[in-house]
Amino acid sequence: MSSDVPTISLAVDRDASSIADEIRTACLQHGFFQVTDYSHIVPIDLPRRTLSAAEQFFRLPLAVKSSLFKADHVAGGYEPYKVMNLDPKNKKGHGHNEGFSFAAHPHPTAWPSEDELPGFKDTMYNYYACVTELAKYIGRHLAVGLDLADNFFDPFFQNQLAHVKLAHYYRPEGEREEDTNIGVSPHTDWGAITILLQDSVGGLEVFDQSRDEWIQVMPIPDAFVVNLGDLLARWTNDR
Repeated sequence: MSSDVPTISLAVDRDASSIADEIRTACLQHGFFQVTDYSHIVPIDLPRRTLSAAEQFFRLPLAVKSSLFKADHVAGGYEPYKVMNLDPKNKKGHGHNEGFSFAAHPHPTAWPSEDELPGFKDTMYNYYACVTELAKYIGRHLAVGLDLADNFFDPFFQNQLAHVKLAHYYRPEGEREEDTNIGVSPHTDWGAITILLQDSVGGLEVFDQSRDEWIQVMPIPDAFVVNLGDLLARWTNDR
């Protein structure tokens, strides 16, 4: 289960065609990769500030978090323990997580008050805006790798329904189950691309179809994990 997930530098002094070639190879061979050296797009301290803010949110009393319940799939808010489960056929032992998600304006989100969590909302919207720019940047290299104009996917990043999901994977003390410690069931993502930020704990695994096995994505400090979603597969006829 060693990690063979490619790591790609987005350093500003690198040749754009080289970056596009590396992303193309990673997509064709794996469907996922990690990116580093993105400070010209995302401030280098923002991922750490976002992880810190997420940790502070999940430390809030359960009564406060529960008052911010996510009303529906599009709305933002709190998702209690085991509500998020992507395997409807097996509810036992899966969904060991709680979450908080939000989208861009004007989609409604139940935010904690500024008194409860100062600066949380501003940090999250800053993260959303910067990672959206990172997605556009990666999208342009994906387009080049598909022999398209580099701005081909730009319109798809305008007013898109993209969410930021904070996830806290854990099993409450005293809870015993005979099944598994999987935080969330195996699944594919529905969108075009997913940009994921791990903390130092790790635990993320991805399925490598070329090897027919699950492999660990080892955390790299300040790196983002990128994986392709169902929508991009459909757009490219599963290329």
